[in-house]
Order: sequence, then structure tokens, then C-alpha cells
Amino acid sequence: MPMPSSTTLTDCRFVPDLVTLARDSDILVVAASDGTGSLHLVNAAVLAALGPDGFLVNVARGSVVDEDALVTTLQQGTLEGVGLDVFTHEPDVLQALRESPRMVMQPHRASPWERYGWPWVIWWWTTLSPILRAGPCSPPLPDTLAQHRRRST
Repeated sequence: MPMPSSTTLTDCRFVPDLVTLARDSDILVVAASDGTGSLHLVNAAVLAALGPDGFLVNVARGSVVDEDALVTTLQQGTLEGVGLDVFTHEPDVLQALRESPRMVMQPHRASPWERYGWPWVIWWWTTLSPILRAGPCSPPLPDTLAQHRRRST
């Protein structure tokens, strides 16, 4: 189904709980503040509702996603993919997340240089340089998204 040429506020609906929103979404983008009210807001139930064709993108804070539940979900193949630029214990990223073929990550653009600085840059360089030296690769995410169809609401 083609996307409408424009979307107005009346085309949108409010969904009061995250599990329902995840169930009705192909891609869940999280942009929430840090704090006790958002700790593990994206938990196993939300990831399960997003489903095996769903994608999670977290640009909020690392504590918003339950990383243990995310690792389990990715290892079981019950989530198509995830994009993260924040992690619970930055700059230390869980090895299971770093190694997941369903994971795309980048350094958080809002991280304070004084806190992460060069260790973060070095970590990214050592992670990416073997990939870059291997030559061109075809990223799986765009191909998968191209085949993805919107879920009806």
C-alpha cells in the first residue's frame, strides 16, 4: 500500500500503552527522557509485541531499553533488527549486541566528549576498520525494509 502524499494530525491516533503501539508498528523509534519512569520502558513485552518483522530504533537513553531482553530477542530471532546509538553502560556495549547481525549501531551524537572522547572513537575505529578493509558490503537493513509492508492499524 503506498504511503499517503501528506499526513495531517487528524490522520494520527493516540495509543496510550507501548505494547499496543509496538504491536501496531513496523518500526518503533524511541525518543524518551532518562529517569526512573523510563527505566526499561522497552522491555520483553514490548519487544515481543513488535514481533519478528519489527525494528527498534533507540535514540533516547540506554536505560530506556532492557538490553538483556533485547539480547534474548535478537538471539531468538524474534525481532528483525535494531538500531542503537545509546547503550546502558556507554561506552561499554554488551558483546552479544556488538556481534548480532541484526544490530546497527553508531556513537551517540549527543555524548559529552569529556566523558567518552577518544576511547569511543578508537573503539569505533577498531570495530569498523576490518569491515571497511573487507570491501563493499550490502547492508541487510535497507533490503529488508524495502520488502516490508506497513501493518494495518
